[in-house]
Amino acid sequence: MVTIPRQSDVIFLYWKKNPLQPNSPKRIFKFTIIGEVRPCTHQIFNGAKLKPVLKCLLNNGFKIQFEQSTGVNGYIVLERN
Repeated sequence: MVTIPRQSDVIFLYWKKNPLQPNSPKRIFKFTIIGEVRPCTHQIFNGAKLKPVLKCLLNNGFKIQFEQSTGVNGYIVLERN
């Protein structure tokens, strides 16, 4: 029997924070999902705080593949096989 390997789940999270308030939380302002992000689907939306979303994704098999930040904005690429 031949099986087709399952495609990885990938999510790109683009975030920003208020530069006038140094302690403001990082918030998602754009995201792209390829595949599935269950059980975190309901937590990911524009304006959501980044920290709880990352915690959910990392606790459910996602691993950070790439991350870049300027301090007030950035992006993170996560993948789950």
